[in-house]
Amino acid sequence: MAISEEQVRHVAMLARLGLSDDQVAHLQVELSDILVQIDHIQALDLAGVEPTTHAAEVLNVVRADEVRPCL
Repeated sequence: MAISEEQVRHVAMLARLGLSDDQVAHLQVELSDILVQIDHIQALDLAGVEPTTHAAEVLNVVRADEVRPCL
């Protein structure tokens, strides 16, 4: 999927970014590449795959809350 120059300029305007013509052309290529990658991900068969928030197990590393005498 390709993104047009007009769409890049519209998104830049919404983000209140002033972009030069070179920057618009560069972002057009980068955003199009991102959309292609999203298309690849959407084409995957993910039936039966559990949704996760992290790729690896995340453990709480904060110490236990204990009552102590005040200074």
